[in-house]
Amino acid sequence: MAGLQEAGRLGIRPFSEAEPVELRPSRDEANVQAVIRAAYRQVFGNEHIMQSERLAGAESLLRQGQITVRDFVRSLALSELYREKVFLFQLPESLH
Repeated sequence: MAGLQEAGRLGIRPFSEAEPVELRPSRDEANVQAVIRAAYRQVFGNEHIMQSERLAGAESLLRQGQITVRDFVRSLALSELYREKVFLFQLPESLH
């Protein structure tokens, strides 16, 4: 629990305090952006993802309604970016 107290002094709060976000049928760009930010935060944790690193194709498909939020999250989790940011190493080709 001491870690959470230290984090609080830095202005960092646990995910459980974040407001739930949902993609509404009558969505606008602000709603889509909120869902995209929440998905990146959920999948990558507190890691800041630069604009150039983001999955523009998957974000575009979500905006157009061609994929669901579940599909978007899946694309984040299966991405090379996820492997680089979360696992911090590349598996040797023989293990793929």
